[in-house]
Amino acid sequence: MRRPVVPLLLLAVCATGMSACSDSELRQDQTADVLLTQEEFPLEGFTRGEVTEREPTEDGAESTASTDDSLAALIEGQDVPDACREALEATGLSDEGVVAQSSVTFSGESSGLLPTEAELVVATTDGTSPLDALATVNQECEELRLEESGVTTTLEFTELDNLDGTNIVIAFGDQELRLTVGGRTEASTLVAVSSTGVEEGDVEQIVQTQFDKIDAAD
Repeated sequence: MRRPVVPLLLLAVCATGMSACSDSELRQDQTADVLLTQEEFPLEGFTRGEVTEREPTEDGAESTASTDDSLAALIEGQDVPDACREALEATGLSDEGVVAQSSVTFSGESSGLLPTEAELVVATTDGTSPLDALATVNQECEELRLEESGVTTTLEFTELDNLDGTNIVIAFGDQELRLTVGGRTEASTLVAVSSTGVEEGDVEQIVQTQFDKIDAAD
């Protein structure tokens, strides 16, 4: 059976911003500079990777990668309700609405099928939060049953308690995978985390710690 893959870049729509407490907006270079360092990361045992920034286009404008990073990868080749498929496809990161964006992945010790990782994204938006698309996923998908080669896989999407986003539980055979994508938008600043093997409460802590750093830098 094909193993589900969730692109951690997904929520790169997570935004950052000193704009959380002022009228200023983070520029592209500021979104990179304000990302948590390894020493500032609130979880123990994680190693910080390289920062990824939006790449400039030939005319000087900044853009995101053109690859499809939506949650639709979870249901590739499967027969699911149209409303659910459209909701998952709408979670992809695109240029629309994203003014500036940087991300970095923190990796921990893995003990399951998926790596233990938390991708942290800080971004500035035009006022439209990409996190809104995840609320639609929770509503339109909720629980899916997929059949492939005689194996049933269930996907459950539930809203998060204290963040905008979704908690995804993928179960097949005696295996269960958990993925959490969530964040918060304040004014034009968005901070989001896309994670595997990280508890929801820890995701909340990462988001809050990042906003605290942004606020202190203002």
